[in-house]
Amino acid sequence: MADVFIKINNQDYHLSCKKGEEDRLRELAEEVNEKVEMLAKQMLGTSNERLLLMAAIILADEKSEAGGDPFSESKRLKAELIELKTAFKEMKKTTKEKKDLPVLPSLKEIKNLDEELKGAVEQINNLARKLETHDDFPR
Repeated sequence: MADVFIKINNQDYHLSCKKGEEDRLRELAEEVNEKVEMLAKQMLGTSNERLLLMAAIILADEKSEAGGDPFSESKRLKAELIELKTAFKEMKKTTKEKKDLPVLPSLKEIKNLDEELKGAVEQINNLARKLETHDDFPR
């Protein structure tokens, strides 16, 4: 464990934390100190104990409103997961229904059909020319 000395509202505190977490503890203590000093200016004559309590409540409220509450975040993620599962099921259902719809031909199939149609048109034109040259063709 590491020892950390902090000052909140001009009062010294000796705290302990895991090695390597000292800077983070000092940062958090400074945040608490800022809230306590702000409250001390507004609530003259209030004990440090009460100022610390009020600062803790204010910080917890700010964290909650900023979405920092792990329980509300967990609930939000669960709700989002349920929405995604529902959307996925609907998408799968829609995809199954689309399998029954006619499938558009591929580009290769379209080119083959085009060639076949050109051949058919050519045959029709040849027949039309033969009929025109035939004597029994009405004019």
